[in-house]
Amino acid sequence: MKTHYWDDFCDRQFARLKKSARHADFFVAVDETIKKVGDINHDEIIRINDAELKNLGLTMATTDGSVIWYNIDYPHYVFLNKYGGYDYFVFVEYDVVANVNIDDMIETMQKEDIAYVYMPLRKDNTQWPWHPMHEQFYGASYPVGLSCFSVFRKDALEYLLSRRQEMGKLFTKGEISFWPNNEGFIPAEIERKGFKAATLSEFGDVSKFDWWPPTDEANIDLAGENCFLHPVLPEKKFLNSFIHHQKSIVDLINFRSETWKTLNKYPKRIVLPLFFRKLYARLSSSLIRRLRPKKDGKPWYYGATPAGANEKQTGQAHNA
Repeated sequence: MKTHYWDDFCDRQFARLKKSARHADFFVAVDETIKKVGDINHDEIIRINDAELKNLGLTMATTDGSVIWYNIDYPHYVFLNKYGGYDYFVFVEYDVVANVNIDDMIETMQKEDIAYVYMPLRKDNTQWPWHPMHEQFYGASYPVGLSCFSVFRKDALEYLLSRRQEMGKLFTKGEISFWPNNEGFIPAEIERKGFKAATLSEFGDVSKFDWWPPTDEANIDLAGENCFLHPVLPEKKFLNSFIHHQKSIVDLINFRSETWKTLNKYPKRIVLPLFFRKLYARLSSSLIRRLRPKKDGKPWYYGATPAGANEKQTGQAHNA
């Protein structure tokens, strides 16, 4: 399981994950590129820092947030380098619930020669924010998807590492102008090489698997069996995410909206402080953007360019 922090929720999530496969070894991979994480009650812990990434020849670039948020595949290569004796690798983010039999998934992959399993983007790929920047590598049409629950055959994972290393050398020389985001890089490179990929929907219900909206941890049993859920969050983090990422501010301030039908199920003493804090932050941010002209002329993805990648990255861990 991959995470950038550890608490009781992560502990519960790890316990759930271990029930999904009987014939697997379990590890915790912790992103410590921004800050160190304390003790974790498990024998197999992999703590990932900048030095390990650089030693593998991995480029330190991100448009925002942590390097591993942008390059979700980097921990995969650290693990491969340390524990390369496995034939298949299952990587699961801390906020995923997989109510499936992972042993059966691996058996299917073996029988059908599948090298990679992921969740494709639900909307048209041209609506993906990074789409134009990836056309230089993959043309106008290429697969994009989430790998917060993903399965790789060893040869596919080895190939992806080699491509990251090759592209990193070109990026450092300025021969490519943008560092690929994982959501495009992984499935597009898999397709380009000719590996066979499968989608999560071939192994279970994915109706509640996307980048947003979240599922309250208290409600995961309502989803039933044979399904994948993402993101799953404990109550306060669920509410924080649910309010923060609402697209329409009109809907957010309309107390009769569908948004508030959900929020009204929770105690006002928890909801209202979060609501007013998020509303104030959103209005303030919008006003500042309108009043403060952009002076440097840098694009929003500057941190993933050869010039921007040399600067210290800003942003919170995993955009939390």
